[in-house]
Amino acid sequence: HRIQQAKLDVKNAELNRSLVANQLKMTTQFARNSVSTAYQNYVSAQKQYEAALSYQKLIDKGYKEGVSTFIESIDARNQLTTTQLLLNINRYKVLVAAANLERETAAFSLK
Repeated sequence: HRIQQAKLDVKNAELNRSLVANQLKMTTQFARNSVSTAYQNYVSAQKQYEAALSYQKLIDKGYKEGVSTFIESIDARNQLTTTQLLLNINRYKVLVAAANLERETAAFSLK
């Protein structure tokens, strides 16, 4: 009876090890995907910022020449500010995702 129980205990330990290994793989993959998504969002935010900057320069030039209205210049500045904030938020989201990946993969030194 003890031999049978020991065999069952070994099998149970193997199944638990396999379960934990699969969970670790899953959380690591999730962390990698989060880094990828955060980086893609950051790149998108950079492009939005560049577009808003160009738009703001164009509207500012038009306002100085009397072609664009004051409201348009305020709107362009607002868009530029919004995209700057979005860019900074996404920059930090990339850093947070990278830190989570580092934690999940234990890719850091304890020294």
